[in-house]
Formats: sequence, structure tokens, C-alpha cells
Amino acid sequence: MLERTKRNAKGRLKNKLHQRLTREEGIEHLNKQIISVVTLMNISDNWNQFKRLWDKKFGQQVLAFDEYQLIEPIIRGDEKVSPFDKKLKKALDYDPKGKSSE
Repeated sequence: MLERTKRNAKGRLKNKLHQRLTREEGIEHLNKQIISVVTLMNISDNWNQFKRLWDKKFGQQVLAFDEYQLIEPIIRGDEKVSPFDKKLKKALDYDPKGKSSE
């Protein structure tokens, strides 16, 4: 659908995507989406519960990496560290509270 929607001179879409929905393309999915949202609204007791259920159903899932440790790269004496890697290490070592980790 995005490929078939025309764009103006600035590159913005001329029509809103929902204006191009057809029976064959999108209306059924839109109806299912509306039903899902209304169902979440009906079973939620408050706004926070609705947001939590929304994130669980449609949002990006948060993966817990608690059991994994950060692995430092091994740099041998004969290897050169790129300027990018130096800046990345400096950024990762930065402590916003001002406490030095070194």
C-alpha cells in the first residue's frame, strides 16, 4: 500500500493510508484491530492497566538479560583500536552522575 500511495514534492504522502483501504486490503485487519482495542478497553479497570495490556499485546516486548554479563572485547597488543571504538568505549564508560568508573 505504501508503494502505491503517491507522494507530493516534499516526499510526504498525498493521502492518509487509511483512505486507501479496500475490502481486499486492510479493512478486515482494521476491524480486527478495533475489536482488539475495544476489548482491552473493556477489560481494563483503569488507564495504567490498559497501557500495560496494550504494550503486552501490541507494544515492543522487553527482554530480560539479567542473567547475562557484559563481555569486554579482547584486544591484543598488536591490534590497533579504531577511533570509533575509542569513542564508543568513552561513551559507554561515561557516568552521568559524575562518578568515574576508573
